[in-house]
Amino acid sequence: MEAPWLSEVDSQALQQFLRDLDKAYKNFFQNPGKVGFPKFKSKHSNRKSYRTHNIAVVDNMHIAKNEKKLVREQRRLSRKQKESANREKQRVRVARVHEKIANQRKDTLHKFSKYAVCESQAIAVEDLHVKGMQKNHHLAKAVGDASMSEMIRQLAYKCIWYGREFVRVGRFYPSSKTCSDCGYVHNELTLTEREWKCPKYGKQHDRDLNAALNIALEGKRLLKGTAGLVETAA
Repeated sequence: MEAPWLSEVDSQALQQFLRDLDKAYKNFFQNPGKVGFPKFKSKHSNRKSYRTHNIAVVDNMHIAKNEKKLVREQRRLSRKQKESANREKQRVRVARVHEKIANQRKDTLHKFSKYAVCESQAIAVEDLHVKGMQKNHHLAKAVGDASMSEMIRQLAYKCIWYGREFVRVGRFYPSSKTCSDCGYVHNELTLTEREWKCPKYGKQHDRDLNAALNIALEGKRLLKGTAGLVETAA
């Protein structure tokens, strides 16, 4: 392969990029006065996204922007005199930002969960101990922002609506420590290691991607009744 780095991106995203590029040039040449010349995304842009299976996967910059606004509004609220009319007005402003952030999170969850269910025949999720994870002050905000419990709830009931299979993989299943290639369990893996190499065959793994692959494989085994067939470390 002349450009091996292309294999690092899923093929659907590359194909969608070519379709978007073709459409952009066609629009420009058909309406040069109304449609501008195609512009490529800058690496300096703070809004990164890509499209796969005709859906845009975008980071939560819009939520982060409003979270910064919330900090500013809360700071202004703390400076207002208690029981004053200005304090009450500022309290309403803070409440509105809170509501906007909550609605943005709900909208993102609903769009993603519906897309995931409609594009799948079966969905497997890890039965995470979310409350326990939130006790870790390093993870609490990230876990809260991800709304993991709500995402799982939406996936579960939407699978029923659309006639899809839904399965939970046990929280004690070593999804991160198991090599998705050979099934070897690397018990020495620590939480800080984001990448690791399988001691048995030398397969290099990204921790999160490897865990996702294992959850999918274990979900299939659970649905077939053959779960738990993995090799453990000696």
